Amino acid sequence: MDIDTPVLVCGGQGNLGSWLSRHFLDSGRAVTILTRRARLIKGLESAERLECDLTDAGSVHRALRGRTFSAVIHAAGHDPAAHGGTFQESLRVNVLGTRHLLEALTDQPPGSFVYISTFQVYGRWSGIVADSTPPAPVNDYGLSRLMAEEIIRMHSRQTGHSHAILRLSNSYGCPTSLENSQWRLLFNDLARQAWQNGELVLRSDGQACRDFIWMGDVCRIVDNLMKHQHPSGITMNVSRGKSLSLLAVAEAVKEAWWRHSERSIAIQTASGRTQREEPPLEVQHNTLNRLLPDLKFSDRLEEEAEAIFTLLGRQNSKK
Repeated sequence: MDIDTPVLVCGGQGNLGSWLSRHFLDSGRAVTILTRRARLIKGLESAERLECDLTDAGSVHRALRGRTFSAVIHAAGHDPAAHGGTFQESLRVNVLGTRHLLEALTDQPPGSFVYISTFQVYGRWSGIVADSTPPAPVNDYGLSRLMAEEIIRMHSRQTGHSHAILRLSNSYGCPTSLENSQWRLLFNDLARQAWQNGELVLRSDGQACRDFIWMGDVCRIVDNLMKHQHPSGITMNVSRGKSLSLLAVAEAVKEAWWRHSERSIAIQTASGRTQREEPPLEVQHNTLNRLLPDLKFSDRLEEEAEAIFTLLGRQNSKK
Protein backbone atom coordinates (compact mmCIF):
# COMPACT_ATOMS: atom_id res chain seq x y z
CA MET A 1 0.00 0.00 0.00
CA ASP A 2 1.34 3.44 -0.99
CA ILE A 3 1.87 5.25 2.32
CA ASP A 4 2.09 8.65 0.61
CA THR A 5 -1.39 8.42 -0.91
CA PRO A 6 -4.22 8.92 1.60
CA VAL A 7 -6.38 6.18 3.03
CA LEU A 8 -10.07 7.07 2.73
CA VAL A 9 -12.20 6.05 5.71
CA CYS A 10 -15.88 6.35 4.89
CA GLY A 11 -17.66 6.90 8.19
CA GLY A 12 -14.29 7.80 9.70
CA GLN A 13 -15.84 9.72 12.59
CA GLY A 14 -18.12 6.87 13.65
CA ASN A 15 -17.76 4.25 16.37
CA LEU A 16 -15.30 1.93 14.61
CA GLY A 17 -14.44 4.35 11.81
CA SER A 18 -12.84 6.82 14.23
CA TRP A 19 -10.66 4.04 15.64
CA LEU A 20 -9.57 3.12 12.09
CA SER A 21 -8.85 6.77 11.24
CA ARG A 22 -6.77 7.20 14.39
CA HIS A 23 -4.91 3.93 13.77
CA PHE A 24 -3.73 4.98 10.33
CA LEU A 25 -2.85 8.50 11.49
CA ASP A 26 -0.81 7.04 14.35
CA SER A 27 0.94 4.82 11.78
CA GLY A 28 2.12 7.93 9.95
CA ARG A 29 -0.27 7.70 7.02
CA ALA A 30 -2.38 10.43 5.50
CA VAL A 31 -6.07 9.92 6.19
CA THR A 32 -9.10 11.41 4.51
CA ILE A 33 -12.41 11.04 6.30
CA LEU A 34 -15.67 10.95 4.38
CA THR A 35 -18.46 12.06 6.68
CA ARG A 36 -21.90 13.59 6.68
CA ARG A 37 -20.91 16.28 9.17
CA ALA A 38 -17.32 17.19 9.98
CA ARG A 39 -16.48 17.75 13.63
CA LEU A 40 -13.33 17.97 15.70
CA ILE A 41 -12.37 14.73 17.46
CA LYS A 42 -9.32 14.37 19.66
CA GLY A 43 -6.64 12.38 17.89
CA LEU A 44 -8.08 13.00 14.42
CA GLU A 45 -7.10 16.66 14.06
CA SER A 46 -4.66 16.03 11.21
CA ALA A 47 -7.12 14.06 9.07
CA GLU A 48 -8.65 15.73 6.04
CA ARG A 49 -12.44 15.79 6.16
CA LEU A 50 -14.77 15.65 3.18
CA GLU A 51 -18.46 16.24 3.83
CA CYS A 52 -21.06 14.48 1.74
CA ASP A 53 -24.38 12.68 1.93
CA LEU A 54 -23.95 9.03 0.91
CA THR A 55 -27.60 8.83 -0.09
CA ASP A 56 -27.03 11.56 -2.72
CA ALA A 57 -24.96 10.31 -5.67
CA GLY A 58 -24.09 13.84 -6.78
CA SER A 59 -22.87 14.76 -3.32
CA VAL A 60 -20.52 11.76 -3.20
CA HIS A 61 -19.18 12.40 -6.72
CA ARG A 62 -18.47 16.06 -5.94
CA ALA A 63 -16.63 15.16 -2.72
CA LEU A 64 -14.39 12.54 -4.38
CA ARG A 65 -13.93 14.00 -7.86
CA GLY A 66 -10.29 13.98 -8.95
CA ARG A 67 -9.02 12.30 -5.79
CA THR A 68 -6.86 9.19 -5.51
CA PHE A 69 -6.63 6.88 -2.50
CA SER A 70 -4.29 4.01 -1.71
CA ALA A 71 -7.14 2.20 0.05
CA VAL A 72 -10.78 2.77 0.93
CA ILE A 73 -12.31 1.42 4.12
CA HIS A 74 -16.10 1.66 4.06
CA ALA A 75 -17.17 1.70 7.71
CA ALA A 76 -20.26 3.91 7.39
CA GLY A 77 -23.70 2.51 8.02
CA HIS A 78 -27.13 2.98 9.53
CA ASP A 79 -28.57 0.65 12.15
CA PRO A 80 -32.23 1.38 13.03
CA ALA A 81 -31.77 -0.21 16.48
CA ALA A 82 -28.89 2.15 17.34
CA HIS A 83 -29.68 5.30 15.41
CA GLY A 84 -33.47 5.20 15.28
CA GLY A 85 -35.09 5.68 11.91
CA THR A 86 -36.52 3.15 9.52
CA PHE A 87 -35.58 0.31 7.23
CA GLN A 88 -35.92 2.77 4.35
CA GLU A 89 -33.15 4.87 5.89
CA SER A 90 -30.94 1.78 6.21
CA LEU A 91 -31.55 1.02 2.55
CA ARG A 92 -30.61 4.55 1.54
CA VAL A 93 -27.42 4.65 3.61
CA ASN A 94 -26.21 1.04 3.58
CA VAL A 95 -27.25 -0.04 0.09
CA LEU A 96 -27.59 3.06 -2.09
CA GLY A 97 -24.77 4.76 -0.20
CA THR A 98 -22.44 1.87 -0.94
CA ARG A 99 -23.37 1.95 -4.61
CA HIS A 100 -22.81 5.71 -4.80
CA LEU A 101 -19.40 5.34 -3.17
CA LEU A 102 -18.29 2.61 -5.58
CA GLU A 103 -19.50 4.55 -8.61
CA ALA A 104 -17.62 7.66 -7.48
CA LEU A 105 -14.41 5.60 -7.21
CA THR A 106 -14.76 3.87 -10.60
CA ASP A 107 -12.47 6.16 -12.59
CA GLN A 108 -9.69 6.12 -9.99
CA PRO A 109 -10.11 2.85 -8.09
CA PRO A 110 -8.10 2.36 -4.90
CA GLY A 111 -5.61 -0.45 -4.55
CA SER A 112 -7.83 -1.97 -1.86
CA PHE A 113 -11.53 -1.59 -0.99
CA VAL A 114 -12.52 -3.02 2.40
CA TYR A 115 -16.15 -3.15 3.46
CA ILE A 116 -16.97 -3.53 7.16
CA SER A 117 -20.09 -5.69 7.18
CA THR A 118 -21.60 -7.59 10.11
CA PHE A 119 -22.03 -11.18 11.25
CA GLN A 120 -25.71 -10.27 11.63
CA VAL A 121 -26.09 -11.21 7.96
CA TYR A 122 -26.15 -14.82 9.22
CA GLY A 123 -29.16 -14.27 11.48
CA ARG A 124 -27.61 -16.62 14.05
CA TRP A 125 -27.17 -15.94 17.77
CA SER A 126 -26.09 -19.39 18.89
CA GLY A 127 -24.12 -22.32 17.61
CA ILE A 128 -21.27 -22.19 15.10
CA VAL A 129 -21.11 -19.34 12.57
CA ALA A 130 -18.36 -20.05 10.04
CA ASP A 131 -17.19 -18.17 6.96
CA SER A 132 -19.17 -20.69 4.91
CA THR A 133 -22.43 -20.40 6.89
CA PRO A 134 -25.22 -19.32 4.50
CA PRO A 135 -26.53 -15.80 5.21
CA ALA A 136 -30.10 -15.67 6.52
CA PRO A 137 -30.67 -12.24 8.13
CA VAL A 138 -33.51 -11.87 10.62
CA ASN A 139 -33.45 -8.09 11.06
CA ASP A 140 -33.42 -5.02 8.85
CA TYR A 141 -29.82 -4.15 9.66
CA GLY A 142 -28.48 -7.56 8.66
CA LEU A 143 -30.58 -7.55 5.49
CA SER A 144 -29.39 -4.11 4.38
CA ARG A 145 -25.76 -5.06 5.02
CA LEU A 146 -26.13 -8.25 2.99
CA MET A 147 -27.64 -6.23 0.15
CA ALA A 148 -24.66 -3.87 0.31
CA GLU A 149 -22.32 -6.86 0.07
CA GLU A 150 -24.10 -7.93 -3.12
CA ILE A 151 -23.75 -4.43 -4.56
CA ILE A 152 -19.98 -4.67 -3.96
CA ARG A 153 -19.73 -8.12 -5.56
CA MET A 154 -21.71 -7.00 -8.60
CA HIS A 155 -19.52 -3.91 -8.99
CA SER A 156 -16.39 -6.08 -8.87
CA ARG A 157 -17.79 -8.38 -11.54
CA GLN A 158 -18.53 -5.37 -13.74
CA THR A 159 -15.21 -3.57 -13.24
CA GLY A 160 -12.69 -6.17 -12.10
CA HIS A 161 -11.85 -4.01 -9.08
CA SER A 162 -10.60 -5.69 -5.92
CA HIS A 163 -12.60 -5.82 -2.69
CA ALA A 164 -12.73 -7.55 0.69
CA ILE A 165 -15.82 -7.96 2.86
CA LEU A 166 -15.28 -8.35 6.61
CA ARG A 167 -18.22 -9.66 8.62
CA LEU A 168 -17.51 -8.20 12.03
CA SER A 169 -18.76 -9.63 15.30
CA ASN A 170 -19.32 -7.36 18.33
CA SER A 171 -16.45 -4.87 18.48
CA TYR A 172 -15.83 -2.87 21.64
CA GLY A 173 -13.70 0.07 22.69
CA CYS A 174 -14.02 3.49 24.28
CA PRO A 175 -15.76 5.95 21.93
CA THR A 176 -13.43 8.65 20.64
CA SER A 177 -16.09 11.29 21.24
CA LEU A 178 -19.04 11.92 23.54
CA GLU A 179 -21.06 12.57 20.37
CA ASN A 180 -20.71 8.90 19.44
CA SER A 181 -24.09 7.50 18.39
CA GLN A 182 -23.41 3.97 19.67
CA TRP A 183 -24.05 4.36 23.40
CA ARG A 184 -26.78 1.72 23.12
CA LEU A 185 -24.22 -0.98 22.37
CA LEU A 186 -24.05 -3.38 25.33
CA PHE A 187 -20.50 -2.60 26.44
CA ASN A 188 -20.84 1.18 26.09
CA ASP A 189 -24.24 1.11 27.77
CA LEU A 190 -22.99 -0.88 30.77
CA ALA A 191 -20.01 1.42 31.29
CA ARG A 192 -22.27 4.47 31.13
CA GLN A 193 -24.71 2.82 33.56
CA ALA A 194 -21.88 2.32 36.04
CA TRP A 195 -20.89 5.97 35.77
CA GLN A 196 -24.37 7.48 35.83
CA ASN A 197 -26.40 5.09 37.96
CA GLY A 198 -23.97 3.19 40.16
CA GLU A 199 -25.51 -0.13 39.09
CA LEU A 200 -25.60 -2.43 36.08
CA VAL A 201 -28.94 -3.63 34.72
CA LEU A 202 -29.19 -6.37 32.11
CA ARG A 203 -32.45 -6.85 30.22
CA SER A 204 -32.11 -10.65 30.36
CA ASP A 205 -30.60 -13.29 32.63
CA GLY A 206 -27.23 -12.51 31.06
CA GLN A 207 -26.53 -16.06 29.92
CA ALA A 208 -26.64 -15.30 26.18
CA CYS A 209 -23.19 -15.39 24.58
CA ARG A 210 -21.64 -12.98 22.08
CA ASP A 211 -18.24 -12.71 20.46
CA PHE A 212 -16.49 -9.50 21.58
CA ILE A 213 -13.40 -8.29 19.70
CA TRP A 214 -11.39 -5.21 20.68
CA MET A 215 -11.50 -2.45 18.06
CA GLY A 216 -7.72 -2.08 18.29
CA ASP A 217 -7.45 -5.66 17.03
CA VAL A 218 -9.91 -4.91 14.22
CA CYS A 219 -7.72 -1.99 13.14
CA ARG A 220 -4.62 -4.20 13.08
CA ILE A 221 -6.46 -6.83 11.06
CA VAL A 222 -7.62 -4.32 8.44
CA ASP A 223 -4.15 -2.80 8.24
CA ASN A 224 -2.41 -6.17 7.86
CA LEU A 225 -4.85 -7.37 5.22
CA MET A 226 -4.13 -4.29 3.13
CA LYS A 227 -0.36 -4.57 3.62
CA HIS A 228 -0.38 -8.21 2.58
CA GLN A 229 -2.60 -7.66 -0.46
CA HIS A 230 -5.67 -9.61 0.59
CA PRO A 231 -7.09 -11.93 -2.08
CA SER A 232 -9.58 -10.13 -4.27
CA GLY A 233 -13.22 -10.94 -3.65
CA ILE A 234 -12.71 -12.39 -0.19
CA THR A 235 -15.57 -12.51 2.33
CA MET A 236 -14.71 -13.57 5.86
CA ASN A 237 -15.57 -13.30 9.52
CA VAL A 238 -13.61 -10.99 11.81
CA SER A 239 -14.10 -12.15 15.38
CA ARG A 240 -12.26 -13.04 18.56
CA GLY A 241 -13.36 -16.64 18.09
CA LYS A 242 -14.18 -16.81 21.78
CA SER A 243 -17.60 -15.86 23.14
CA LEU A 244 -18.48 -14.38 26.52
CA SER A 245 -21.80 -14.28 28.30
CA LEU A 246 -23.40 -10.87 28.70
CA LEU A 247 -23.10 -11.41 32.45
CA ALA A 248 -19.33 -11.90 32.09
CA VAL A 249 -19.09 -8.57 30.25
CA ALA A 250 -21.04 -6.91 33.06
CA GLU A 251 -18.65 -8.47 35.58
CA ALA A 252 -15.69 -6.96 33.69
CA VAL A 253 -17.32 -3.53 33.79
CA LYS A 254 -18.03 -4.01 37.52
CA GLU A 255 -14.36 -4.81 38.17
CA ALA A 256 -13.26 -1.81 36.11
CA TRP A 257 -15.56 0.44 38.13
CA TRP A 258 -14.04 -0.86 41.37
CA ARG A 259 -10.54 -0.13 40.05
CA HIS A 260 -11.63 3.33 38.92
CA SER A 261 -13.66 4.44 41.93
CA GLU A 262 -12.99 1.89 44.71
CA ARG A 263 -16.75 1.51 44.95
CA SER A 264 -18.66 -1.70 44.38
CA ILE A 265 -21.82 -1.87 42.26
CA ALA A 266 -24.55 -4.45 41.88
CA ILE A 267 -25.50 -6.31 38.72
CA GLN A 268 -29.22 -6.83 38.22
CA THR A 269 -30.59 -9.33 35.74
CA ALA A 270 -34.14 -9.31 34.44
CA SER A 271 -36.31 -11.80 36.28
CA GLY A 272 -38.59 -13.87 34.13
CA ARG A 273 -36.47 -13.32 31.03
CA THR A 274 -34.38 -16.45 31.03
CA GLN A 275 -32.59 -17.27 27.82
CA ARG A 276 -33.58 -20.43 26.03
CA GLU A 277 -31.06 -23.21 26.41
CA GLU A 278 -29.09 -23.05 23.17
CA PRO A 279 -25.51 -23.88 22.26
CA PRO A 280 -23.18 -20.93 22.87
CA LEU A 281 -22.32 -18.71 19.94
CA GLU A 282 -19.01 -19.43 18.22
CA VAL A 283 -18.06 -17.04 15.41
CA GLN A 284 -15.24 -18.86 13.66
CA HIS A 285 -12.63 -17.02 11.58
CA ASN A 286 -10.79 -19.74 9.67
CA THR A 287 -10.03 -17.57 6.65
CA LEU A 288 -8.61 -14.84 8.87
CA ASN A 289 -6.41 -17.43 10.61
CA ARG A 290 -5.14 -18.62 7.24
CA LEU A 291 -4.30 -15.12 6.01
CA LEU A 292 -2.85 -13.84 9.30
CA PRO A 293 -1.65 -16.98 11.13
CA ASP A 294 0.38 -15.04 13.73
CA LEU A 295 -2.49 -12.82 14.81
CA LYS A 296 -2.91 -12.47 18.58
CA PHE A 297 -6.06 -11.11 20.21
CA SER A 298 -6.30 -8.73 23.15
CA ASP A 299 -8.55 -8.79 26.21
CA ARG A 300 -9.18 -5.15 27.10
CA LEU A 301 -12.71 -5.03 28.44
CA GLU A 302 -11.68 -3.58 31.80
CA GLU A 303 -9.21 -1.08 30.30
CA GLU A 304 -11.76 0.20 27.79
CA ALA A 305 -14.45 0.48 30.48
CA GLU A 306 -12.06 2.62 32.53
CA ALA A 307 -11.39 4.75 29.46
CA ILE A 308 -15.14 5.33 29.11
CA PHE A 309 -15.34 6.41 32.76
CA THR A 310 -12.56 8.92 32.09
CA LEU A 311 -14.31 10.19 28.97
CA LEU A 312 -17.57 10.68 30.86
CA GLY A 313 -15.65 12.36 33.66
CA ARG A 314 -14.30 14.95 31.23
CA GLN A 315 -17.87 15.71 30.21
CA ASN A 316 -18.85 16.36 33.83
CA SER A 317 -15.83 18.59 34.42
CA LYS A 318 -16.95 20.88 31.58
CA LYS A 319 -20.37 21.48 33.13
